[in-house]
Amino acid sequence: MSYIPQETPPVPVEDVPGSIPHPMHDPVPDQPIDPPLPTPGDPERDPQPQQDPPSPTRPQDPPQPR
Repeated sequence: MSYIPQETPPVPVEDVPGSIPHPMHDPVPDQPIDPPLPTPGDPERDPQPQQDPPSPTRPQDPPQPR
């Protein structure tokens, strides 16, 4: 019994499984075009540390470096 290799058609680049579709060819984008506004206090979107409001019972101290 001889082995006959099967003819496999070349896979187009657009149909490669696991590939990221081109943004211009993606009919439904996963995220909106405009990036969402940064949420205050979100470390991933707003890296600046949020300062606590000044306490009315004690004087305002300079922010401590982290």
